[in-house]
Amino acid sequence: MQTKQIVLTAEKAQTYLKDPILFAFYDFTGLTDEAAQLLCGKERLTLKQLSGLSDSAAKILGAHKGPLSLPGLKNISDAALQYLCRNNGPMDLSGLEGISPAAAKLLSALPGELRLNGLKELNPQIAGLLSAHYGPVYLNGLQSLSPEAAKALSANEGVLILDGLKAIPDELAAAFAGHRGDLCFNNAKTLSPAAARHLNNPPHSVALGFTLLSAETAEALADWPGTLCLSKLKGLNSDAAQALSRHKG
Repeated sequence: MQTKQIVLTAEKAQTYLKDPILFAFYDFTGLTDEAAQLLCGKERLTLKQLSGLSDSAAKILGAHKGPLSLPGLKNISDAALQYLCRNNGPMDLSGLEGISPAAAKLLSALPGELRLNGLKELNPQIAGLLSAHYGPVYLNGLQSLSPEAAKALSANEGVLILDGLKAIPDELAAAFAGHRGDLCFNNAKTLSPAAARHLNNPPHSVALGFTLLSAETAEALADWPGTLCLSKLKGLNSDAAQALSRHKG
């Protein structure tokens, strides 16, 4: 079923900006330049269903000061993205299914959170460009990642959130071994003792999605010098519990 296109005009913008709660729940798929100008006054701008953005509207929104969330955009021209990045703040573009090297370079220069949860694939070139980003990078749409891309991404010194990965193979863990920031694999169900040892240097915070944990992997995790988050763990046998009790992070 085709989504109904609802364009936010300046008149509608004036009405809905008077009621922030109503505005937050109204799903606009497009907006005029005049409406974009009015929206720039909001402290935090979230347009969840916006599916299209002209270069001229992007240029206006780039003047917005504050977080900018446009997770409904499936694609955006490099020119429009260049305008948006003048915003110089946290950005959510989780609807994008792919980005060009030019786009990755622009986005990596932004401060604060960068959400690109729509990306299904990440090649080493794009990963290397995104690694320059200083701040949390959300890539939860990735269900797999090559060791080459992981190694390029590991040059990032901030937080990497990769909650789409269900397993961390040994070769992937080895590729992330040099990462100096925090790693989040909140849905990773499997991690071998060897993979755990790869990830324990240098010290950083690591979040894992285990519900069960073997004694062998617990032994390896216990040696981690950083913070260890196992929020989904449902139980431990006595050997695994004893091993984890040695963890000092």
